[in-house]
Amino acid sequence: MHNRMYLPGRQGMHEVLGGYSPIWMILFWIVLAIFLIYLIFQFINSRKKPSNENQTPLQTLKQRLAQGEIDEEEYRRLKSIIEQDN
Repeated sequence: MHNRMYLPGRQGMHEVLGGYSPIWMILFWIVLAIFLIYLIFQFINSRKKPSNENQTPLQTLKQRLAQGEIDEEEYRRLKSIIEQDN
């Protein structure tokens, strides 16, 4: 016999989780491993991206033209502004 007092509406952790089972510990470690792998990939990918910090404004403008972000007319207009500033 158990010396546990029964409280209606209150369940212990074992009853809520379906009884103590190693599956919860396994799931915890799987989720933790997936999260750590995600963080590692994010760190690696952030280091691979080229930084635009060392680029001159003209190099950035050329890159934007090459990627199709701006057309040739916009490129020429912005290039003349950049050259005026220098």
